[in-house]
Amino acid sequence: MRTFLLKTMIAAVVVVALHLVAALHADGWTDAFYLRFTGIPQRSLIVGTSRAAQGLKPDVLEDLLGPSAFTGHPFNFAFTVDHSPYGEAYLHAIKAKLDPDSRNGSFIVAVDPWSLSQEKGSSRMRETDFPLAGQHTFTGTPNFEYLLRNHPAGWGSLIGGPLYAMDTTRFLHSDGWLEIRIPMDSTTVRKRLQRKVKDYIDKARNENTPSTERLQFLDRTLNLLQEHGRVVMVRIPICDELADLEEVYWPGFSAQMEVVARSHGLPYLDFMPERGRFTYTDGNHLDSVSARAFSMLVASRLRAWPLP
Repeated sequence: MRTFLLKTMIAAVVVVALHLVAALHADGWTDAFYLRFTGIPQRSLIVGTSRAAQGLKPDVLEDLLGPSAFTGHPFNFAFTVDHSPYGEAYLHAIKAKLDPDSRNGSFIVAVDPWSLSQEKGSSRMRETDFPLAGQHTFTGTPNFEYLLRNHPAGWGSLIGGPLYAMDTTRFLHSDGWLEIRIPMDSTTVRKRLQRKVKDYIDKARNENTPSTERLQFLDRTLNLLQEHGRVVMVRIPICDELADLEEVYWPGFSAQMEVVARSHGLPYLDFMPERGRFTYTDGNHLDSVSARAFSMLVASRLRAWPLP
């Protein structure tokens, strides 16, 4: 019996050690979110949906604005329209990611109609079924809780073995920026745009409606971030077709966001009028070249932002 217990303990230790080694290899290729659940508590954040995740580059903002513009380094903590619309789950995640002692941070809050919409006829928030809602830990490396909950393949695949087909079209940088690596020829982009427009037409007609509850959570999110530093609200540009669709879906959205920002004493930067300056992977997301250009434009507008 003693020999059996000893062998069992040795086997358990070996298994745990192997999983620890594997977890230490999790990186920006693991998935589109993992690195945002690791590291240290952050003092300066970018929040929003995938438009912000792909369109705002923290390294460009810091390079152009200088380290004095941020307490700590800016970190992109934006996810997707399904994972991080403004609501209880995202507010919980932001609280968990923030350094509670930070009082001089800088925060960019990206808004769009879909991040403030709810499913028609449903009281259930769509993000309830996604990682932010069930996650307790958002810091630490490795993050065992996230990997146990969300890594679909065997952990041996984290070491680099060919245990599953790695998605090489996206890479999550350590500062939270999601880089998308896909063909950008005009024919392929046009097909993606057509699919995206159809998806959002379906959302507008059949699925989504502007949500008073999500607007309330946006207010709560802004209040939280203002306790930790200065905040600016931003609307990220999209292509003409989707911009027209959003205006039909939520008329006067930017004017309403201006009112929200003013009620909090915040600046609101609407970049939709400048959308023709940029290129998009699918009409909805800036490509990597335009993400840099757009981040430079945001930085130029924020130079007048009072330092914390």
